[in-house]
Amino acid sequence: MHCTAPIQTNQPAASPARHSDGGPLTRLEVSEVTTPAGLSELCAEWSALLASSPEATPFQAWEWIEPWWRHLGRGHPLVLLAHEGGRLVGLLPLYRARRFGLRRIACMGEPGSDYHALLALPGWEAACREAFWHHLYSRRTHWDVVDLQQLPEGSTLAQPVGNGWLRPRLSLIRLCPVVELPDSWERFKARLGKNLRGSLGRRLRQLQRAFGQVALETVGPDAIEATLEALFQQNSQRWQRRGRRGFFDHPANRAWQKEAAPGLQRRGMLRLHRLVVDGRICATSYCVRHGARVIYYNGGFDLALARYSLGNVLMAYAIEQAIREGASVFDFARGQESYKYEWGGQDRRSYRLILSHGTVRSWLALGLAEAETHIERAASNLVPLLWGRQSIFHRLHRHRHLQRWFHRRCEAAPEG
Repeated sequence: MHCTAPIQTNQPAASPARHSDGGPLTRLEVSEVTTPAGLSELCAEWSALLASSPEATPFQAWEWIEPWWRHLGRGHPLVLLAHEGGRLVGLLPLYRARRFGLRRIACMGEPGSDYHALLALPGWEAACREAFWHHLYSRRTHWDVVDLQQLPEGSTLAQPVGNGWLRPRLSLIRLCPVVELPDSWERFKARLGKNLRGSLGRRLRQLQRAFGQVALETVGPDAIEATLEALFQQNSQRWQRRGRRGFFDHPANRAWQKEAAPGLQRRGMLRLHRLVVDGRICATSYCVRHGARVIYYNGGFDLALARYSLGNVLMAYAIEQAIREGASVFDFARGQESYKYEWGGQDRRSYRLILSHGTVRSWLALGLAEAETHIERAASNLVPLLWGRQSIFHRLHRHRHLQRWFHRRCEAAPEG
């Protein structure tokens, strides 16, 4: 399904008038959209609000959320809208579904979205948040827990709940490495470590000598499908090598992305890059952009050509293109993989907000959610130890490689 709403540019919006204590004078009217048909009809208003919202990311775009709902959604949509005098000033895309028999409200797009956020006109963020929390509390007989994950540090939703009705628990869930970009690729490259900086051009030249035709490309609409198929295959191979199923091994996730990526392309948010060797797509980088921020979402490369550091070569290209476009931030999003820090990543926090209201069922749902938080945090801390250039597995593999080299040298040495 395509959204035909015109592409909006950021427009100034009047901030809410406020009391002397900082509270808004105007009471916002909150309504709910609870059907797939209603979700589809929101396209134009949603897109206009996204363009003006300071905290928005591409993961809140209608073109991202609507196909997610059709392919992966469960339960019922629960999109909260805040109007002031007939004007839409805030939107929070949620859904309601049962989990372990308990009624849970969560963000649309989970778990395949790296960030979740409240969409609001500038200056209306806090007023919309409080109006939405008040609305949810007034309908607390319809849910047991509100569980909002991947909330960026400093965002409106990651702030303390300002009323005494709900019982909030805000906890750190992930670290997200982020790179502040200079105004030129040369200045950025000068900040890299000597080994990484020196390897970029060398690996590209080695590829060109070995294969001849090598191209780094940012794909247009006609090449999205083929590039995504290559990404799916490369991602699946990488995870199979680790004995696990990857994100794109699930048919619903692939179907979602086949619709979401072209939609983001039409909105000018998609940055899909690829490295082509002799006509074959050997590495892919799926990035999205909104405002001055480029977010790295996913990527892959042909494991048979791993010795050429295809991932690094294409990552350098993606960052260089972001700088050329005037982006000020390259966001590696959630996960502490070691390669993100080699590019200069600095940690920013991502939070999980859990709201309950005191009933036995609500306390039970809260306990389950908090247990999940501890497990996920422990699992994310294991990633750098298990995978990456400084991981245990990588060191063992390197040690075996050195052993084989030593044995070959001993066998080749003359006797006597």
